[in-house]
Amino acid sequence: MREATTRYVILGALEMEGPLSGYEIRTWISQSVGYFWTESFGQLYPELKRLAAEKLISPLPEKQAHARARQRYEISPSGRRLLAAWVEQPARPQPVRAEFLLKLLFSRQSGLVVTRRHLEAIAEAERGKGAAFAGARAALLDEGPDSPDLVYALVVLRYGQHISAMRRAWVEESLQLLAAHEAGGPAAVLNAFHELVEEEPR
Repeated sequence: MREATTRYVILGALEMEGPLSGYEIRTWISQSVGYFWTESFGQLYPELKRLAAEKLISPLPEKQAHARARQRYEISPSGRRLLAAWVEQPARPQPVRAEFLLKLLFSRQSGLVVTRRHLEAIAEAERGKGAAFAGARAALLDEGPDSPDLVYALVVLRYGQHISAMRRAWVEESLQLLAAHEAGGPAAVLNAFHELVEEEPR
């Protein structure tokens, strides 16, 4: 599935940003969509060659001052049509494979100390995303009405911010349940859980 989608990530990057090299596409993926989509960079360069062979992208003529200058590509009209057709199709269901949830479910084997460590690592990772979101937001707002992709980019950015906020709130609740277990065992956990549920908006 990922290999099949790599070409559309490349086409989308070229459509949004204009001509890019393979390295610049890697950087764009990391800085713009990396919080919800990862790519095997080992597939990126072979896919660039396939797209060029299929005339979906075009290598730009380079006035190379030295042999290590990077080849840049631009999307072709046929590549733009292919990207549009792909965007119009319903998204395929994504299998859920969250290893951290498996580890938490089986944590009785290791105890509360390990469980808390896993949760705190998740919280730290989400806090780290805050700077990336802030940078993306600032870049989008700087472009303002000049960006034809503004509304779409903001919709995706807000998704990431909401998911990150949800994960941080979930960690806080989970740590409360762990504290209740330490204080009074399963009975205390049930009481703490019911208190959390009662506080949820209806």
